[in-house]
Amino acid sequence: LNQHNLSFDEIHLNGGDTYHFKTKLFEEKIEELGVHEFVMYDDRQEHLPKFEEWATTQPCVVTIVDVVNKTTKTFNN
Repeated sequence: LNQHNLSFDEIHLNGGDTYHFKTKLFEEKIEELGVHEFVMYDDRQEHLPKFEEWATTQPCVVTIVDVVNKTTKTFNN
């Protein structure tokens, strides 16, 4: 990353189940930052229905972008 002059506030590496890793991280960030709206992008078709179900349990508006089909779904809670 440094060789290409890329800088990030945080870097998170997954060593296990991707879906559970992402939802746990997203929940931590939503709580930590106190966001009112959360937008996520994903390309794994098998995860999108799980993310949609997860979105309905969050304390904020969640928009899921399916980057393969170029569609979005928003869940208001």
